[in-house]
Amino acid sequence: MEPMGRQCTSWPRRGKPTPRGAVGALLAVILTGGCNGEPDGWAWEVEGASTWYEVRLAGHLVGMEERVADGRGAVWRRRWQRFSVGGDVVDTVQQHVVSDHHPPPFDVLDGPAGSGLVGLPYGEAVDGRVVRSDRDVAVYWDGPSGGARFDDRGLVEGHLGALTWTRVATSPGRPATPLDVQALLAVPLPAVDRPRRRRVGRYRLDGQELRVEAPLDAELPRLPVGPRREDEPDIVDFVDRVVRATDVVGATRELASAVHGELAFAPTPGRSDGAGVLATGQGDCTEHTSLFLAAAHATGLDARPVAGLLYLSEGVVGPGLYPHAWAEVRVGERWVAVDPTLGTFPADAARVPLHGRIDAAMERRARGLEVELVELR
Repeated sequence: MEPMGRQCTSWPRRGKPTPRGAVGALLAVILTGGCNGEPDGWAWEVEGASTWYEVRLAGHLVGMEERVADGRGAVWRRRWQRFSVGGDVVDTVQQHVVSDHHPPPFDVLDGPAGSGLVGLPYGEAVDGRVVRSDRDVAVYWDGPSGGARFDDRGLVEGHLGALTWTRVATSPGRPATPLDVQALLAVPLPAVDRPRRRRVGRYRLDGQELRVEAPLDAELPRLPVGPRREDEPDIVDFVDRVVRATDVVGATRELASAVHGELAFAPTPGRSDGAGVLATGQGDCTEHTSLFLAAAHATGLDARPVAGLLYLSEGVVGPGLYPHAWAEVRVGERWVAVDPTLGTFPADAARVPLHGRIDAAMERRARGLEVELVELR
C-alpha cells in the first residue's frame, strides 16, 4: 500500500449560522488540524496492532485516537472528536502518517525525532526541553505550557494546555454527548445595560485589574499608511479592490468592513492563512481575523492578532464573556482594537484581551482563569 499522506475531515452539523456561534469555534483551532471535508469519505486501510488514546479537554472526554505501526516503518494516526460550538455539533476525523520510523519519539507533536524543536498542531514551533531516562523520553515547553512522554511503544501521555492525550488499554469509544465549548469557556455575568458604544471596560483577571479603553474616532491621528507589500497576489488584489484611504484609520475601517462583507459566517474548525480564507469565502472569527491581518500587512498597516473574551448579552449560558478573536492596529503610539468579524473599528471595550495567540488564550481560560467584570460603560 502506498502512503496516502495526510487525510482529515471535519463535519459541522448546523443550521443557519449566527454571530454568537463564532465565539465558540475559536477552540476548534486547538482541537483540529485545519482540514475540511466529508466525514464518510475517508478510508482507513492501515493494518497492524492498534494503540488507543483518550483525548480530553479540561478533563472532559472529547474524542479518541488510534495509532497503528504498519509493519513497514510508518506510524499512522486517526483521531475522531466530537464537540459542540454554540449548539452546532461538530464531528472531526483526522488521519495521517505521523512518523516514518518506529518508535516515533515526538510524533504526537509532529516534531523531528531527537530534536528539541517541537511543531505544535496549529502550525507553530517551540524549543522543547528534552529529558531522558532508562525507560522513556519526555519533552516540555512553555508558551503554551505543554509536554509529552514516550516509551518504546510511542506516546504514553501528552498535554497541550488543557488538551490531553492518555494511552489506554482498549478503545475508549466515541463520546456520545458532545462537549459544549462555549459553555465550558464562557464566563457567565449579570446582564449589562448596553450603551451605544462601550468606551471603558474594567475587569479582574485572577484578582489583577485590567482596564480596556476604546478611543473615539476623533482622538486618533490621521497618519499615512506604510508601503504596501506584494507578497501574496490574491491578497494584494483584494486590497486594491477594497481600500481607497491612504491614512491608517481610514484604511483600517475600510478593511474591517470589507472582510466582514467578504466572508459568509460559518463556524469553521481548523485554521487557514489569509489567502486560503479568501479562497473559501467563509469562516468564523479566526478566519475573519486571519484575512484581515494578511490584508492589513499588504496595505502597509502594522497589525497583530488578539484572542480573549467578548461580552455578549445572549449566549449558551446567557449574558457573559465568550471566546473570541480580533486584531489590533497601531495608530501612532497606540494599539487600537479592530473586530473584522463584526466589521467595527475602533472596536469597543467589551473585549478582554488574554494573549496574542489563540491557543494560549484559550488554554489560560480552560485552566480556570477567574474573570470578573467590574465596569462596562
